[in-house]
Amino acid sequence: MASNGNAVNLSGQVAGAASTKTGVDAALWTGKKTIDLGALAPLAGSYSIAYGINDSGQVVGSWGINSGSRPFLYSNGTITSLPEPSNFAASGCEARAINNTGQIAGLCTDTSGNGHLVMWQNGTVTDLGTIGNIGTLSDLEAMSMNNNGQIAGWTAVTTTGFLYSNGTITSRSGFFPNAINDSGVMVGGSLIDSGGTVQNLNSLIPAKSGYQITYATAINDNGQIVAYASDATTSFAAVLLNPS
Repeated sequence: MASNGNAVNLSGQVAGAASTKTGVDAALWTGKKTIDLGALAPLAGSYSIAYGINDSGQVVGSWGINSGSRPFLYSNGTITSLPEPSNFAASGCEARAINNTGQIAGLCTDTSGNGHLVMWQNGTVTDLGTIGNIGTLSDLEAMSMNNNGQIAGWTAVTTTGFLYSNGTITSRSGFFPNAINDSGVMVGGSLIDSGGTVQNLNSLIPAKSGYQITYATAINDNGQIVAYASDATTSFAAVLLNPS
């Protein structure tokens, strides 16, 4: 059976998905046991996947049958469906990230195929605005949210990433953010965006390091960055970048 982890919290709990005898189920690994979140899904026999987890162990993701996706929240041993905006397409919504204040970020598609950023808070869903035509929910490649409610990400069918901050969605031309920290610093590809200033990470590491940064995947609040890099022997070295 195959499995994958999509998010980890400060306690080392990992949220993701694992194959079962009947399909794919969202899963939570606590370090002591594996919890099959799919078995708790509101609809028996559906697929499910977990995308985000916060430091309280709350998990968000999606479940559904065939092409339809529905957002869920796992908290205190129970999965609940999250409400969706009205007049949206049958393909539904996905919850992709949850922060330590309990805000949940996700994506929904409307009947025209446009992707809408949404936020769930205290049981209520808010449509934050559209990021343009995306085709399907599976075209969302990355979404990250910090504890200040800023959301960053990108889709496979656009040439720009996006940032939601202070009620406004802005495009990040040529920049595809995979992660954002509480200072609003974003990383994606070989680039880092700090306050709108974009730099190539390869210009910030020691010139004789022997590595070429190709794909940054995460950044924490200390400014440490996890990335893929190439060196003289491999094109898939995992590296940790520490700010100096």
